[in-house]
Amino acid sequence: MTQPNSGIPFNQDIVWRPDDSGVGAERAASDPVESLRDKLQQAVIAELGKPLKPAFIKFVRQLPKTRNAKVMRRLIAAVHLNRDLRDTSSLEDPGALDAIRDAC
Repeated sequence: MTQPNSGIPFNQDIVWRPDDSGVGAERAASDPVESLRDKLQQAVIAELGKPLKPAFIKFVRQLPKTRNAKVMRRLIAAVHLNRDLRDTSSLEDPGALDAIRDAC
């Protein structure tokens, strides 16, 4: 089964620097998460070109979804930018937002 993904574009000048690609301390080059992150970035470069390479990739176990299984990209962006979440009544599992907060 394919895992859902959520690509949320952010203005890098406001949110992140282009070299910000991890959370916490530097990871060793042999880290499988770093290896996967590098492979994903290289795949984007190969398919879409270097200008569209993501500045950072964060991994979470669960994305915030509605009861109809739609990914709530608005909430991902709000959590990431420390903004008010507004209406979360259709959110299936609020714990998914905590996972995103922990990754940021």
